[in-house]
Amino acid sequence: MELSQRKHLYKVVKVMEKAIVVKSTTSFYEQALKMIHKELFKIVSYLKFDSEEYGIINEVVQTLDDVMNETKDIYHYNIIDDKGEHKHTTDRKGHIIGILEWALDYIVGNIEVEE
Repeated sequence: MELSQRKHLYKVVKVMEKAIVVKSTTSFYEQALKMIHKELFKIVSYLKFDSEEYGIINEVVQTLDDVMNETKDIYHYNIIDDKGEHKHTTDRKGHIIGILEWALDYIVGNIEVEE
């Protein structure tokens, strides 16, 4: 990953962090999702196809694209931890926030993102 892409990724990560902590409407999160998807798509389009960064960011881009195309109002999911499996339900807003949190963790956990 070249320096310009790394700087671009740093800026996108900062936007993701801010979007996650702000309390706002579902339409705000929908717009944030679209903007983050667009910016990550720009970054991935310049990466080498066989690079580790490409694989990570491309997976995030595809996941965000899937979420943008979903139309459900209610989402059911299971979390498995050391105490067992727990069922949860959330609305569209909570689903988008959860996906953005996953995307942020996945990127910063696998790619060195620095200013």
